[in-house]
Amino acid sequence: MALLGAAAFALSGCFGGSGGEALGGRSIDQQAPDLAQASRLVGALSDISVDADDAPRVGALLGDVASAARAEAPAASALVGTASYAGDFLVREVGGDGQESLLGDFALSVNFDDASLTGRLGETMIINNDDRRLIAATDADITGTVDGRTMTATLDGRITVGENVAAISGAMAGGFAGLGAETVAGGMTLDVDGDDGVPEPFEGVFAGDRAPR
Repeated sequence: MALLGAAAFALSGCFGGSGGEALGGRSIDQQAPDLAQASRLVGALSDISVDADDAPRVGALLGDVASAARAEAPAASALVGTASYAGDFLVREVGGDGQESLLGDFALSVNFDDASLTGRLGETMIINNDDRRLIAATDADITGTVDGRTMTATLDGRITVGENVAAISGAMAGGFAGLGAETVAGGMTLDVDGDDGVPEPFEGVFAGDRAPR
């Protein structure tokens, strides 16, 4: 694994390229896809090669994103007060020859009354490439805003594999779905510092369930 100082590693350098199809052309400065756009990424993400133990988790996540895009809008009464959501995300390298992907979990605390949200990525991510599986520790904050049934947020933190640490940043954009706003789902971008000083862009989806009141 290539290392730049104490704050960067290259996923491609770590795992090697596999010539897989890219999701297509995102600039690292581009905002995350919204829920409608995220639902169209489901097909591209469904061919990711994952460990057999992770396949049900990936399948459920992609199904949840597709379902959220078709779900009815939340009732106004569901978009008041506070709510907690927890779920998974899956992002895949954009462009290049690699087929690295990151699978992890997240948690959100939403305050509909003051239109804010905060959260964190989970403590671990699974990095998949050619059926190889590594566990990476993550330490990243989610900060964002709510506008009716939609949400946007930024991500900032780091990812660690063994002794190698890289800064990560990104964005989430999506919406609340279901009559009781039972689901939050949408698109996610993530940039991982590369050993050449250029962030490696990833793009994908996220979906989470609302905790019972």
